[in-house]
Amino acid sequence: MNTLPQWAKTLNQLGEKRTPCFFVINYQGTSGEVFPLSALPKDILFSFSEEKAAVSDPILIEKHPIPYPIFEKSFQKVFSHLEKGDTALINLTFATEIAPISLEKIYQNAKAKYKILYKDEWVCFSPEIFVKIEANKIKTYPMKGTISATIPNAEELLLNNQKEIDEHHKVVALLSKDLEQVASEVQVSKFRYVDVIEKSTGNLLQTSSEIVGTLSANWYDHLGDILVKLLPAGSICGAPREKTMEIIQEAETYDRGYYTGIAGIFDGESLDTCVLIRFIERIGEKFYYKSGAGITAQSKPESEYKEILEKIYFVSDEKRKLLLDIVKRQERYLDKETIGIYIGIAFCPTKCSYCSFPAYLLRGKYAERYDEYIESIYHEIREIGQLTQELGLKINTIYIGGGTPSILTAEEIDKLLKTVKENYNLNYLKEFTFEAGRIDTLDEEKLTIIKSYGINKISINPQSFNEKTLKLVNRYHDREHFDNVYKLAKNLGLEINMDLILGLPRETTDDILYTMDGISKYDMENLTIHNLAIKNASRLNKENYAHEDVLDYEKIYEKIENVTQNKGLFPYYMYRQKNSFQWGENLGYSLNGSESIYNIEMIEENKTIIGIGAGAITKLIWFDEEKNRDNIKRLVNPKDPLVWMNELPERLVQKKIEIQKLFNK
Repeated sequence: MNTLPQWAKTLNQLGEKRTPCFFVINYQGTSGEVFPLSALPKDILFSFSEEKAAVSDPILIEKHPIPYPIFEKSFQKVFSHLEKGDTALINLTFATEIAPISLEKIYQNAKAKYKILYKDEWVCFSPEIFVKIEANKIKTYPMKGTISATIPNAEELLLNNQKEIDEHHKVVALLSKDLEQVASEVQVSKFRYVDVIEKSTGNLLQTSSEIVGTLSANWYDHLGDILVKLLPAGSICGAPREKTMEIIQEAETYDRGYYTGIAGIFDGESLDTCVLIRFIERIGEKFYYKSGAGITAQSKPESEYKEILEKIYFVSDEKRKLLLDIVKRQERYLDKETIGIYIGIAFCPTKCSYCSFPAYLLRGKYAERYDEYIESIYHEIREIGQLTQELGLKINTIYIGGGTPSILTAEEIDKLLKTVKENYNLNYLKEFTFEAGRIDTLDEEKLTIIKSYGINKISINPQSFNEKTLKLVNRYHDREHFDNVYKLAKNLGLEINMDLILGLPRETTDDILYTMDGISKYDMENLTIHNLAIKNASRLNKENYAHEDVLDYEKIYEKIENVTQNKGLFPYYMYRQKNSFQWGENLGYSLNGSESIYNIEMIEENKTIIGIGAGAITKLIWFDEEKNRDNIKRLVNPKDPLVWMNELPERLVQKKIEIQKLFNK
């Protein structure tokens, strides 16, 4: 670097005067801030302690794991450079959006050797030393290779893993060379010893080494110069440095900023610095967890994906395995050659107290314009259908949801499905779903019509088998009615999904176990276990509902596992909603080959889905080659049926323009 950055000049000045200070420097070393400890702002907190932090509760973060296909695409781009010999080691990182969270809470509760809270902009809880300087000795401790301590023979597996050995050798060689720029007599004093990284969800083992060099007696006067020469940190960049940084710029789709930079304390006599990893950042109103993995020619994408999950998400071995199993089951269904269609019916017989979806009662002003509403649904179906045919779009899923689609009369259902059949090319259709979740709206005539139009999946949702619970949440059906609908659907050859909700008002652990015992008596192709989420638009939220009991999730999930395994049902999709009760996930199970493709597509946001009807959302998805990621544009129909009808002509024109722009690229 030809010109010394201002932060380095300031460090030189403070070092010369032996003035204690704290500093943070960005990834590339191009910018940073330095504060004398006597003038440290109140909104910057740090803890650089060798002592083990007190055991804390798990940090619960609502997060959205990076889809494996996106990770694999970036991995392959990096791996191609490794195969060509352009680089020997590269650290590939990602910024993953998480739900808003208190950075201060993270700072107070995280367990880490180095913790920094920076102006409510970011928080870091890092285990990794950058360099230490004491008594003219400079030391660095490369950390490469991790494994869960809960795995049998974990230490042996880690120490004998050839990929981890290779990566560790490379990073030790790289950092030794770095120290030689500022020190003499550089040597590896300890090689590949095992450290324990303590976590509330299960400890990690990590291999480290110690590299030592000797500095000149006046190193204090050149503190800034020393750090400039050592940045960017080799452990989070790669080798050779310049070429690797070019590859990082090509493969990563965001600005690292302070992430993978350094922070440090100079106390007037010694220096202690850390690498800024385990990093959560606020950007505007959004929050991101930044994380990465070291990639070598020995790396396998699945293994590196596992490492990222381990680092980012505080997941147990069991949860990590579950995520990976789900990823593998989803892969065969992910394609960008087709699109999905969603048709929403915005009316229900009653409004469930937990519901935040478009679900209106047929009375008053809505009843007065109901006929117009039905015709508007048919109109939008026809217009979008004709457009898909003009553009030659291949449709592989159609999902009719709501609300409650089965609230329509038999004649209205017949006309709706006939309109779909007449206006869409169904030659590529793999899945046609009708969400008839409210058992009290179904009869043999409706089910027979549904089956006659080629619908192959249907939802009939008990939510609970406790009738007291159902009345509390404003649902009205009994077990006898449910059994009749179930038998009719089975006899017609329809694949059945059943939904359950954990955490409904006043339900105890025993109540849920009772429902699971009931579920075990039915043969369904799909079972979805939802965790109650108190949404802003729900009645429960407006009533400030708070569950009085804490559920025994260990016992509940043990029961769920027993029931699903006995029925041959396997997990195939998982997600977590905001404000979920006890922070549980929604988990979908299915028989092999009966996975809901639409559910997978919605969660993964892998391809375009066009929404029709009040409250429906269109997601236009395309791959951006320059940014190496998918872009998403959402077109949202108004939830209120009357507003939707009034605005339909103008909104439909604009929607068709946006769809044409996307598929005429």
